[in-house]
Order: sequence, then structure tokens, then C-alpha cells
Amino acid sequence: TQDIPSVKNFIEKAIREYIKYRYDWTHEDVKKKLENAEVFITKGNRSGFNNSIQKVINFSTSKKASQLAYPRKIEIDLKKQVAKAEGDRITSILGVRAAGSLKLELHFTGGPHTPLNPWGVYIAKEVELL
Repeated sequence: TQDIPSVKNFIEKAIREYIKYRYDWTHEDVKKKLENAEVFITKGNRSGFNNSIQKVINFSTSKKASQLAYPRKIEIDLKKQVAKAEGDRITSILGVRAAGSLKLELHFTGGPHTPLNPWGVYIAKEVELL
């Protein structure tokens, strides 16, 4: 039906916003960006998310690391509630830069629409693919 593309576009916008916070930061704003990413995580997974991002925050601030993410393609499977994102990532550690792939599989679900997550799209599981 005609509604499917608009639903997929709606979800893709939420996924892009999540990626912007989760994978695009500097050592100066990493804490704030990852805290913003947390509003896209299902409540049941926030504790695990906070544990994993604390390691990223500590590493980033101590090594002056930064990361830029450029998602090129995001495919949405509505039946499986999975978004597959592909793109490029540039990481800088102590001024040394390296480019690599960004490949994510994000399992999503619906939830409350909030000022910080007006889409009401929440990440239930996140897998970085090699």
C-alpha cells in the first residue's frame, strides 16, 4: 500500500537520528551525544546500554578519540522490525585517523512519542556487523 513507504521513511529518520548521536561524536561531546542516544533505547535495555557507553566515554575522553558516521543506506524490514544500516565511519585516536565500514543491524519497536524521540521508535537490540 501507499502507507508503507511513509512508515519506512518515518522509521529511517528515527534510525538516522539515533546513529547521529550513537556513532558521531568527539571527545568533547561524547557524553552528551551518547546520553541523547539513550532516549532511543528500550527501557529494559538502558542499563546494558549505559554500561557499554561508559566504556566508550572513558576511552574517548582519555585518548581524545572522535568518530564520524556516514550512513549511506538504511533498509527497513517492517515484518521483522529490523533496520540494516551501511555506511562509512572515520575514527580518530590521538589525532591518527582511520576509515572503516559502518554496518549495523538494529532491532526496533514502537513506544511513546517524546520531545527527544518524537518518532516513538526504540532500539531493542543493536548488532555491529563485520
